[in-house]
Amino acid sequence: MVVAIVIGRGGSKGFPGKNTYPLLGRPMMTYPILAAQNSRCVQGVYVSTDSPGIAEIADRMGVPILARPPELCTDSALGEDVFRHAFQTVRDSRLGAEGPFEAVVLLFCNSPTVLASTIDRAVEMLRLRPDADSVVTVSRYNMWSPLRARKVGDGGFLDPFIPFDRFPHGDGLSCDRDSQGDVWFADMGVSVVRPRCLDHLEEGLLPQKWMGRRILPLCQWGGLDVDYEWQIPQVEYWLRANGFSETATPYPPRGDEPSIRRVSTASAAHPHLARIRRVEDTSSEREGVVRLHRNEPGYSIPDGALAEMKELVTGGLIQTYPDVRNLKEKIARSELFGAPNLNPSQIVLTQGAEGAIRHAFELFVSPGDPVAFLEPTYAMVGVYADLFRVRPVPIPHGEDMGVDETAIRATLERRPRLLVLANPNSPTGAVLSADRLRSILEVAGRMGVAVLADEAYFLFCLETVLPDLDRFDNLLVCRTFSKAFGMPGLRAGFLAASPPIAPSASALRFGYESHSVALSWAEYLLDHPAIVREGVASVLAGKTYLESECARWGLRTYPTAANFSLIDAGDWGAKRLTEDLRERGFLVRSGFRQGPLARCIRVSAVPIPVMHRFVDALRQCLDDRKGGSVVAA
Repeated sequence: MVVAIVIGRGGSKGFPGKNTYPLLGRPMMTYPILAAQNSRCVQGVYVSTDSPGIAEIADRMGVPILARPPELCTDSALGEDVFRHAFQTVRDSRLGAEGPFEAVVLLFCNSPTVLASTIDRAVEMLRLRPDADSVVTVSRYNMWSPLRARKVGDGGFLDPFIPFDRFPHGDGLSCDRDSQGDVWFADMGVSVVRPRCLDHLEEGLLPQKWMGRRILPLCQWGGLDVDYEWQIPQVEYWLRANGFSETATPYPPRGDEPSIRRVSTASAAHPHLARIRRVEDTSSEREGVVRLHRNEPGYSIPDGALAEMKELVTGGLIQTYPDVRNLKEKIARSELFGAPNLNPSQIVLTQGAEGAIRHAFELFVSPGDPVAFLEPTYAMVGVYADLFRVRPVPIPHGEDMGVDETAIRATLERRPRLLVLANPNSPTGAVLSADRLRSILEVAGRMGVAVLADEAYFLFCLETVLPDLDRFDNLLVCRTFSKAFGMPGLRAGFLAASPPIAPSASALRFGYESHSVALSWAEYLLDHPAIVREGVASVLAGKTYLESECARWGLRTYPTAANFSLIDAGDWGAKRLTEDLRERGFLVRSGFRQGPLARCIRVSAVPIPVMHRFVDALRQCLDDRKGGSVVAA
């Protein structure tokens, strides 16, 4: 049996009446009570108080009142003693006669930043860890770290509250609030404890001895217990962000709460999602145009091979659930991936590279966490930064749009929770050698930073750290079957994780990680690697031809290690050149905003026969621009 105990006094000196202070029109104490009443795991809720006002509100909400003895009604009474008395009262009076007590949920009337789902998660975590004494909610407040704490010393000057030599990595401390690493505070939102913690308070850790000694953290954001009136705006912000308003809560209506109705479906959605604006795909043209704007594969799978692939799509394949084991084993063995020591258990299949990027966010970040990535980079990285409400830490590109390794290292000093490195990057095409990336991984490992290497364009540059998963515990690598393998329409990819991360990554798998057509066709291409290698070679030949022609005409191109070229449109203007090429049946990409990219068009590489046609169209655009023939055919 799991019971919840909510405690609150009526005699607060710092903030009189805080426990019943109105938040969004409800007394503050109603929020932890609502969370306990709507928890799937809690079988009984009780309030311990000496205040008639608190008791009246609890009674209206159908919650039994536990009377306190006089010695627990003073300013000097400790919360841990109140919790112990309340639990022993419930147990001794057989109010919980339904069975043995498995856990006790401890809540405060002045800690409204708690949800029913948070209580349920905490109980489930405790059930999964029999070695733990408790699970408590914690919030990250790096700005209040011990590093910044001061005390008034001799002479009235400020001295460090804790000597700096007590800090690990003391030589790396600075005025940056994140330099000491993440600082987690028990925010008093939820403590789920085993009964033995209350029976043996003397064994618990200070200052909250009811938590015992082996304490598991349940990370959230913005949690706090209210002791001052100036905290009210933060609490109301948190409540609104979690589905509360003056007229609604995220919970079903209760008979004993006639004034509170269920939140509407629209307002129950996370409010930040409504502020995210996704760009709709308006480039779906396929007939009568050559698509060189999406970094699509460019080459065609040979007709004979495509016919054999189509024969794999049978009724039996479509009408049975997919089996992912064969593909994972082939990925682990394939010469195309260059990782002979990869274990299938380290692989999670995803919807292209973007699904792997999402898993990396799910693995490591919470709202407010710093996440670093190149700027610009693959657009979905920014989308996930918004979705997961992280704090973006953009890393600017270097000279001529190269990767600035110094800037990456400086960013790691700030200890982001996750570093996403597209290598090669898109849209710049810049690449780090595997050796340089390994040196960054070493620094990131010392800083406790997880790194996702997005190697979507690997086969166009052959720089990879996939074989290094066993070497770096902080490493994730993602690949896709969209680029070199010629299957962007099937949305297939995978995330590979270092052995320590792999079990957690596996927990994020969908029930079926991919669909049967994508699985069977990916397996076919892995069984026929020559198709992929020849396709990549034909695309790179077309890219080389285009860039050599641009050099002959005096058009500047930037070096890229992917399947596209960047051509500087100069005074002509990238937008104008894009429009002119479209009139001639070729779609290219422009509209970038950063540095030299703003002047560029991006052209996806294709084999030489198609590239000949594009070069002719580009030459015509140049001739029209100059008012006559400028270059020889």
